[in-house]
Amino acid sequence: MTMTMVQDFSGLEAALGDVSHALGETFDALLPVPESDDGRVVEAMRYALFAGGKRLRPFLLRATADLFGVSLTSSLRAGAAIECIHSYSLVHDDLPAMDDDDLRRGKPTVHKAFDEATAILAGDALLTFAFEILSDESTHADPRVRAQLVSVAARASGHHGMVGGQMLDLAAEHKQLTERDIIRLQQMKTGALIVSAVEMGAVLGKASTMPAMPWWPMPGPWGWLFRLPMIFWMPPPRPMKWVRQRARMRRRARPPSFPCGAKMQPGKKLKS
Repeated sequence: MTMTMVQDFSGLEAALGDVSHALGETFDALLPVPESDDGRVVEAMRYALFAGGKRLRPFLLRATADLFGVSLTSSLRAGAAIECIHSYSLVHDDLPAMDDDDLRRGKPTVHKAFDEATAILAGDALLTFAFEILSDESTHADPRVRAQLVSVAARASGHHGMVGGQMLDLAAEHKQLTERDIIRLQQMKTGALIVSAVEMGAVLGKASTMPAMPWWPMPGPWGWLFRLPMIFWMPPPRPMKWVRQRARMRRRARPPSFPCGAKMQPGKKLKS
């Protein structure tokens, strides 16, 4: 299969579409619905994986891996793994104990389409399935590469990264966040997994030099940028419960306010 890789922003939509289509075929091959007792949890896993979305993380992984001539099969398998981790986080994030959301991307959330117990198990299974994919020799022949992929994904998705960020997000219900708190939350909850996708692409390509990328502190306060479209997008009127939830999200995840004259400072650092 030939994939369109983006050369400039005009080709971004087509490139994202190519990766999304190829990833769907990969999931169909990796996760068919079995005719057995565990079929329900697999159906819930697939429901979460095929719920829509931009597939940004697999796209970034593939784009990076392509720089090193990595095979499409390897990068799609690793991309599928990171998408499993992202999807598991959304399934659990929607549960009544956390954000208590009934809809995601215009569709019933997993615990509404199935039930809470199935949603919890489906999320657990998606996370563990990600590491099953990464540790399989079909992803990469070199066991050292597979071990490094597992390490990167684990650090980014655990208490040092995404899970730790979610904990900070929940704690923010009960306190006013400072600018530093907001930046840290977004670096961990959102930024860590996004940056890990780029790192995993380089790992697949056996990049000769890899900068250290601990997820906190991350290089620059950019994690919150990826949440702004979701946070500030308001669809047609919803029940007041939904409106209150989104109002809380805006308060917790509003972008940091830099002093006058300092707004471009992160950009200046990026150029240096």
